[in-house]
Amino acid sequence: MNNDFVNFKTDNEDLVVEFDINPLIFESEKNHNSNDAFSSIEQKQRAINSRIEELNIDIDNLTNHADGFDYTLAVSSGIICGLIDSFFVGKYDFESLKNESYKKINIFIEKYAKQNGYTGDDRLKGAINFLENKFPVSNDSAYKINKLERFSSDRLHHLHDIAHHPTPIGLVASIICEIFGTAFFFFTDSKTQGFKWKKVMVDIDPEKRKKIIIKLIAVSVIIGIITWLTYIANQKMKECQLKISKPLRKLVLLVISSPIVITIFKSLLESDWRGHLISDMGGSKNSAAKGNDGMGIPGFFLSLLYELSSLPIIRETGLPTIINNWYSKDKFDLRKENAVLNFAKKQAIPVIINEVIVRTFYFIRHLVEEKKLKKDWNMIDWNKVKPWGNRTINRMLTISSGTFVAVDTLDAAVRSAIENGGNIHNPKLWTDFVLRINFVGVGRFAIAIYSDAKMGVQKRTAQQELIFLKNKSLMLDNAKLFYMQEGVWIAAQDTALAIEHLYKIATNSITFFFEKILSLDQEWKQLEENISTISENDPEFKTKLLTLLN
Repeated sequence: MNNDFVNFKTDNEDLVVEFDINPLIFESEKNHNSNDAFSSIEQKQRAINSRIEELNIDIDNLTNHADGFDYTLAVSSGIICGLIDSFFVGKYDFESLKNESYKKINIFIEKYAKQNGYTGDDRLKGAINFLENKFPVSNDSAYKINKLERFSSDRLHHLHDIAHHPTPIGLVASIICEIFGTAFFFFTDSKTQGFKWKKVMVDIDPEKRKKIIIKLIAVSVIIGIITWLTYIANQKMKECQLKISKPLRKLVLLVISSPIVITIFKSLLESDWRGHLISDMGGSKNSAAKGNDGMGIPGFFLSLLYELSSLPIIRETGLPTIINNWYSKDKFDLRKENAVLNFAKKQAIPVIINEVIVRTFYFIRHLVEEKKLKKDWNMIDWNKVKPWGNRTINRMLTISSGTFVAVDTLDAAVRSAIENGGNIHNPKLWTDFVLRINFVGVGRFAIAIYSDAKMGVQKRTAQQELIFLKNKSLMLDNAKLFYMQEGVWIAAQDTALAIEHLYKIATNSITFFFEKILSLDQEWKQLEENISTISENDPEFKTKLLTLLN
């Protein structure tokens, strides 16, 4: 609850009412004088006005200012990129993509083996055998506790053994295994048919453990040095803040640190873990010799999904079983995942082109308009020109990606109907239709809709806060008026006291005046009574007195 509010609660038998009041004058201000309270209110208003200015900028940024030209450009870009997808991307042919992926990975395995000293002629089988011997890992056969007891299989242990996953978690699991001799498995319990974790202790090579520990210490030291250098560079750049913009400072720091960071990760990857995973990419050496489709390691995304499915709550959803079936029954290993990703990259080309067209034309148009308005390049507001982070560009991308999906869907429907004779009851028609859909474009359209809707919610929230702050500012204006009225009444009271004091002075002055008049009258009467006596005794005094009175 806001600190400015005061909470009240009334309890009347069955009815309980609780409410908050935003008072104009707070308890801490009651004992202050009017000037202090007035200054406190003005300080609050300055903070409110500053926040109102920020909200006005945010609301303007969250408002769609697109016009007919922007919409026309968005629709045109969507149509053009939809046609590019239709003629250059085409239908998803998994078999050819799978064969191509198998070929590329086999060539990669052979090339990697030769780079590490393999000189044999037995191509893939010999390369796999060479890499398995050159890059052994302690966890490779940990699922075989002994000859009689095993909780996984040759076919599935690449999925169940976390250290066989080509992910950061897989790398960490491999390092832990080589240092502490503990392998981690997430597998199907044969008794309960549920998934559970299992730790297996394995024998490790002391020399290998020593090398890994030394490498980790060296990496930690290098990371510490990078952090320290980055901090020093950042402090130095703060002194030049007026000369170097914040994005440029970040870019400089990135350029400074990137070679060292790359070296660190390369040192971690250039280990037995990486070499062993490469040997397992093409399946076992026996399956390679027979030319059959042996099981390789799970792909990056399948591994991540399997690791996610091992979490306590998600574990009960049945997701581990689905992933297990994908890997074991559908043989969806790294090679097949790579085939899907290659086609996704191909589908992403028209989506990226659409993105570039819309953002580029938005930037150019608004830059020209801003230059005409401001005249001077130094006066340009780049926040109004940048082609990201505002509702207008989001709306344009929503329209362009929606148009792209519409054109792509229409093309898929027409081509599938033509190839299958227009028979909508033919399952192959619908299969071909789905295989022609650009799912990357559909995903981009969904993201654009989400971003646009999110900005709409943010705008309404900002508008509600703006209304609240304006009302609060108005209430503070009323409070200032009350304090001003208080000052007027204080001044009026002081004036009344002054008039009363003046009245008393005037009354005393008139009394004094009349008393003096009466005193003079008495003295004149005494003078009249004694004038004859004065004349007889001192005639000259009479003459001087008359002269003085004249």
